[in-house]
This record gives sequence, structure tokens and C-alpha cells, in this order.
Amino acid sequence: MLLAAGMALWLLNHPYAGIWHDARIYTLLAVHWLNPIPFAADPWFHGGSADELSLFAPVYGTLIKWLGISAAAKLMTLVGGFAWAVATWLLSLTCFERRPAAFIFFALVSVPLTYCLGKPVFVLAESFVTARLFAIPLSIAGLVAAIGGRFRTGLVLQLLGMLFHPLMSVWGLLAVICLKLSDRVVVALAALTLGIVAVMFMNPADIAFLRIMDPEWQAAVKASAMVVFLDPWPKIAINDALWWFSVLLFAGHFGLLKLRRLYQVVCLISVLALLVSLITSYFLPVVFFLQAQFWRALWLAVLLGFVAAMDVGWLALKTGGSVGKGIAGLLVVTFLFRDWGGGLVLFLAFCVWSIKSRQILMLVENRTSVVARVAWMLVIGALACVLPDLLMDIWILFELPKASAQGLIENMVLMVSATFFYTVIPLLLWSCLTALKTGQRYAGIFAASVSGLFFLVGIGLWDQRSDLKRYEESRYHRGGNRDMFPGLIQPGKQVYWNGHVLRVWFDLGTSSYVSSEQAIGIVFSEVRMKEVKRRLERVLLKSREPLAEHPMLPDGVLLDARLSEIASWNRSPLNLHAYEKTELVTRAGLRSLCRDPQLDFVIDTMNLGGWSISEYTEMVRNKKITYYLYDCRKLPKGMGS
Repeated sequence: MLLAAGMALWLLNHPYAGIWHDARIYTLLAVHWLNPIPFAADPWFHGGSADELSLFAPVYGTLIKWLGISAAAKLMTLVGGFAWAVATWLLSLTCFERRPAAFIFFALVSVPLTYCLGKPVFVLAESFVTARLFAIPLSIAGLVAAIGGRFRTGLVLQLLGMLFHPLMSVWGLLAVICLKLSDRVVVALAALTLGIVAVMFMNPADIAFLRIMDPEWQAAVKASAMVVFLDPWPKIAINDALWWFSVLLFAGHFGLLKLRRLYQVVCLISVLALLVSLITSYFLPVVFFLQAQFWRALWLAVLLGFVAAMDVGWLALKTGGSVGKGIAGLLVVTFLFRDWGGGLVLFLAFCVWSIKSRQILMLVENRTSVVARVAWMLVIGALACVLPDLLMDIWILFELPKASAQGLIENMVLMVSATFFYTVIPLLLWSCLTALKTGQRYAGIFAASVSGLFFLVGIGLWDQRSDLKRYEESRYHRGGNRDMFPGLIQPGKQVYWNGHVLRVWFDLGTSSYVSSEQAIGIVFSEVRMKEVKRRLERVLLKSREPLAEHPMLPDGVLLDARLSEIASWNRSPLNLHAYEKTELVTRAGLRSLCRDPQLDFVIDTMNLGGWSISEYTEMVRNKKITYYLYDCRKLPKGMGS
């Protein structure tokens, strides 16, 4: 019954918004797996494709073949949410007694935990179809098996997770392996990693995987990808990560005995990964490490850090007394203010305790102390990389008490109201379901009724797609629809449709010439980055309205003018996501765009009087929209205007 209630909480707190975010690319990979020919010319597949190494595309593609794109995406997301609920339920039950296990479980399925430094780009439990939906639960299940002493089962589950998303599950695999190794071996592996980083400073040109990223490629990735490079030094939001590291170190000494080594191992792995990310972001942009995205290890630190906080807090409250209440209060307050100095406060508290108790500064017989000591030193090393930002956090910390009491109260009220569904509702549901004793009369019926009611409400409210999104996704078909421009656009032809790349892929069933979405993941292919950039630069020229008084200017001059225009919006002219705008195409712009022999067709709502070869009208939100199809090989001769 508690599992059903937890799934209901996931449904309520993770509404389905359709195919968006990374789901767009994963769906493209799936339909490409089904039939690669129509998408062979798409720039997203220039330089290779990641789906060749993943089990996700075949699984998702098979469902698309059976159910269609829209239904398959929705079902995969729902199954992924159920997998998250089962994995976190198993983790909670394995580690804790029933009542605290239910509390931690309800929190994990409700609270949106982000693991990007200062950026809410990725959360642990996502509500759109991605490979991460399955890789993370498999990794959690592997950790559960390892905690229970089933090491081989844990390894198999971690390896299965890597078949879905290696960049995520590799950290769970390392954690399971380190649990089996001695402290000396774990510390030696950490030293080896730091040694490789030291070798990078020598810039050995003959070692291929230590190649430094090309400056043009690096600039495009920095400006276009939010998560590959950490924020420009010294502005990096490390306070959030610092809170997770600190609570893991605390729990490594105060938490449940069977979990202490896991807490410390995860802390060591994640802080070492963050340190490598800091070095590669600020000093040595090595291609291998940037593509491996070591910062993703933070997902493990966030997950186990959340469990560790619940573990220590529950034990503190169970112990009672002023000390126990003080520890629980410290965890709650620093968690709420972890972005404004809370992480620093908790870390300093751990440092003070460590020095006073001499647990870190001295080697003792406790086999976890060596790992904790190394992890503690690595956290200090990471802080040294961001010292200016750390000083800013300290300043903010001392400025907080000066804020008006009314302002702080208003912020707290807004925080509670904004988080009602994943704080108050789970707490009430947990109190209601766990207050009943197992043998009490009608307890099971009552629990089943409440859980079932919440589940039905969750299912009913889960799909939050807009009417426009529902309409567009209803048209998606793995082979493309044939009612739009029938017989004119053959599969494999390249089409540019401004702002509608998903309809090119899944409605027309063919290759997209270029779009902002195709700039996703350019860190994995320099070839693709250059080709997407070249095409997006041509897209910038499709509308010459701001320079209509100079229609004969060369494309190079016009491109510089458009890039300067982007810079005037306080956006980097190197950000490829800023190139595609919603301006309508003009005759001169269409001619400029169609000079590229790679482009076959352009679809636009602008009627260029007799230039189009066909048109298609549809009703969207009770409004008629007409799209005009332009064949780049059949444009009228002459310059046009």
C-alpha cells in the first residue's frame, strides 16, 4: 500500500509535459534505430550516434513500433517513474525500519532533487522519456543489492544500468566496487585519478584521450551547453554540493552502522569527480573528461546525501535531548538555506567536530576513517578552486541576519506554498498511513482506500500537456504522416521548418536541415558542432529585415551584423541556441538559405507570392494556420526582394 501511495506522490509531483527537453533527442534516436535511412542526412548524426552503444533506443523504438510515438513516450515515462518508486522503496526498506523507511520513501518520490551545480537542468526523478529514467533506478537497485551482501547481483544491475546510460550508472558501479575493496585500494585509486590529472598539466600531445579541446569547439560548447563546463570562475554555486558532501561525512560517523562506509565511499567518489570537473573546466579542457562529464557523479551524492540526512536526523530525534534536537534543527535549517551559506555552515560544523574529536586528523583502527579523511581533504581542495565564490558565500551568510524579519518570513511562506505538494501532502499522507498498527482492525482497508484514492487522483492529473502539444504529438508517426504535402517531401530530404524540428522528424518523418535542438550534445562531436554552426549561421541570414536598405551586402557582413544583434540581447554570439529566431523568411533570405546544396525544402508561414510549390492549412486553437512549402531547386530566377 505504501508503494502505491508513493507512486501516487510521484505522479502528483512530476506532471507529464510531453516530448520536450532531452526526450526530443531520445525519441529521435529511437525512430532512427527503427529506420535510419530518412535521418541519415540529419546533422545530429554527423560524427556518429550514441544510440549505437545504448540499450535504450531498441527498447523505446520497439514500443514506438507497437504503440506509436506519443503513446510510447508516455508509457516509457510512466514505467520510468514506477521504476524510480520501486528502487527508492527498496532502498528505504533495506536501510531503515518501516516507519522511517516510509518517511524517506515519500520524500524521495516527492522532492525534486537537482544535481547540477546552481542549475535546475536535471533532477533525479524526471517526468519525460530519457535513458536516465531507467539507468538511475537500476543503479539504486544495484546499491541495495550490495548493501544486502549480494555483490554479484549489484554488479550485474550496475552493468545493466550502464547499457542504458553509462555516464550515470558508472558512478554506481564504482561505489559498489569500492564497497568490496579495502580502504588502501580505494585511496590508491583516488590517488591514481589525481595522478592522471597531474599528467594532464604536462600536456602530452602523444596521448590521444588527453587531447585538449579545440578553441572553436570549446567556445561553442561553453556558450551553448549549460552543464558541460562549470560556471565561469570564480562564480560557481558550490554551496549546494558542499551541503551534500558534509551530510555524507556526518552520516559516515553518526549514521546507521551498515551504511557508514557507503556514505563515505560515495562522498569520496563524488567530491573527486567534482574536483576533476573543476580542473577541466577552469584549467585543462581535456576532451575525454569533458565528454565523460564527471560532475554527473553528484546524482549519487545527492541521493545518498538525502538518505544520510534523514538517517542522522531520525537518529538524532530518536535519541532526544537538546543535542539531538539541535542536530536535527541544524540539518533542516542548513538544507533550506544551502544555497545561501547553509552548505558552508554544515561543513564548518563537521570540521569543528572532526578537530575536537580527532576523527579526521588521526588514523584510527576504524576502517572507514581513511576514506573519510581523504574525502575531507578533497572537499577542502575543491573549495580552494572556488575560494572567491566561497568568500562571497561567507559575506552573504553574514548579511542574512541583517535582512528584515518580515522579508525572511515572506520568503519562508512563499517557499512552503510553492512546495506544498512535495512537502505538506507527503507528510500528511505518511502520518496517516503509518499511524495505524499492522494488526489493527480495518487498518489494511483504510490504507488501501487512501493509497488508491491518491493514485487515481495522481493518474487523472498527471498528463499536463497543453492542447497544442497534444495536437502536435497526435500527428507524430514513426514513418511520417502523408497528409501534409503528400508526395512532395521524400524521406531523407532535408527540411528547414523554423521552430518545428519535432514536426520535421516525427510528422514529416525526414531529416531536419538544422535547429537549436540539434546543438544539444555538441560536446560529443566536433564534426557535428561545426556543421550545425555553419547551418545556423545561414539561418541567421534568412531574414534581412533589419538591413533591408542594403540588400546587396555580402553574407559575411550581414552575419557579423546579426551576431552583433545577438550580443546586444546580452546573449553570447557563440551560443548556437540563440541563432534560430522566429522571424519570417523573406525572398532574399530564402535565396541565401537555399544556396546550401544540403537543403531541399523550407516550410514557413510567410506567403512569398507564387514562390511556394504547395500549402497546407490546419486548425490550431480555433485558428487557421497556413504553411507554405518552398523547393530550393525550384525558386524563381532573379534576385527578388
